[in-house]
Amino acid sequence: MPCGSLGAILDVAVRQVTIEVPQGTSLKERQKQLDLKRHLLRKRLKPVLALFFKAFQPGYESVAFLYIEGALARLQTHKSSFKLKAFVICISS
Repeated sequence: MPCGSLGAILDVAVRQVTIEVPQGTSLKERQKQLDLKRHLLRKRLKPVLALFFKAFQPGYESVAFLYIEGALARLQTHKSSFKLKAFVICISS
């Protein structure tokens, strides 16, 4: 996956989220659960994205690496619950 803007990568990661639901769940209910999971993912990743942007602002040059490292650590915590392989690999490479 080519690396683009962080916002675009975030949108792709959110769209690729899947859910596991019990058999027999209606399509409407599955879609509702998927929408809720995507909303939660966006809510959890926005502060991480803000850390990345803050690291590149003027005046943060001396601590930029720490901000980026912290944001990557946060992504790793969300990786298992939201399956963010493409997002994490692209950011860290």
